[in-house]
Amino acid sequence: MNERGCASGLLKRESLVLVGRNGLPVKNLPELLEIAKKDPERITYGSSGVGGISHLSMERMADLAGVKLNHIAYKGTGPALQDILGDTIDLMFSSVTAIAPIINDQRALGLAIADHRIPALPNVPTFEEVGIPEFKSDFWHAIAGPKGIPREIVLKLNAELKAVLETPEMQERIAAEGSQAVGSSPEELQQTIEQGIAQWKDVVQKAGIKAE
Repeated sequence: MNERGCASGLLKRESLVLVGRNGLPVKNLPELLEIAKKDPERITYGSSGVGGISHLSMERMADLAGVKLNHIAYKGTGPALQDILGDTIDLMFSSVTAIAPIINDQRALGLAIADHRIPALPNVPTFEEVGIPEFKSDFWHAIAGPKGIPREIVLKLNAELKAVLETPEMQERIAAEGSQAVGSSPEELQQTIEQGIAQWKDVVQKAGIKAE
């Protein structure tokens, strides 16, 4: 990775889903954004904490949409999700794995999903479909280790990782949870890390986010 550690490869990617409480007076994201434009900071959103992926993603989405939202930081995703279900906050970002059963049971609104539609949430549109094509954000999972692991071991681990991810059983298991198997090279993982740092650094600076 850098002086801090050693990259082996990406395991999978999981798109983020924009979730709304059932009591929202709208049917879709464009209608919600119209409210936010007319009444800045009326719309609230929860995150797992300041500077987390759910916080940064919402600030990125709001910036692209030209709206101001009212951030409420929680200590973890669970409490924020409970307040979505309790109609206490308006929005949050969640992983597909955590939110798909809730949306499919109609206990919350699936407003948009980053990247592409998935079988686990067939009725949730993409951000491109709702008018924000530039928005991209996801969770990714990878294998990494401490600095100094010999290159040949890194490559062996990477090869084993790819072999497992290419099996039909693993492909089906990852797809069923709404994720995408990747199996990247160490270099591709390093590039993903560097791109993420650059992307989110810009969001942090633009939104004036400070660590707590």
